[in-house]
Amino acid sequence: MEWIRPLDEENFYTVRGDFTKDETLKEVKDLINGTAQVVISDAAPKLTGIKDIDTIRSTDLADNALTVCDHVLMQGGNFVLKVFQGGEYNNIINNIKERFKVVKTTKPPSSRKASVEMYVVAKGFRRMF
Repeated sequence: MEWIRPLDEENFYTVRGDFTKDETLKEVKDLINGTAQVVISDAAPKLTGIKDIDTIRSTDLADNALTVCDHVLMQGGNFVLKVFQGGEYNNIINNIKERFKVVKTTKPPSSRKASVEMYVVAKGFRRMF
């Protein structure tokens, strides 16, 4: 499996782990010593080929990525998320809109036309707690 090659920037960190686990979130929080300006989630579930199951798994990943934002994203920060369209897609977008000032969605040209993959770009995080 390919991993992201480290960048030579002092403010770029790579954490290899399951971001749905408390210990991974703690590692991230310890590493950044505070808050992040941007959270990017390109996570995708292991696909089963069963649309409903794949969509539920994608929704769960999106919810968990939003939870990461709640814990580490600075006020006014930004969020980029890959998510699959499906039954819960509008709820995900609405949850993101509650936390961010600007929310846009896009389907990149590199994505297959039949794919339900979408990207959400959210700017201006409003800390909920």
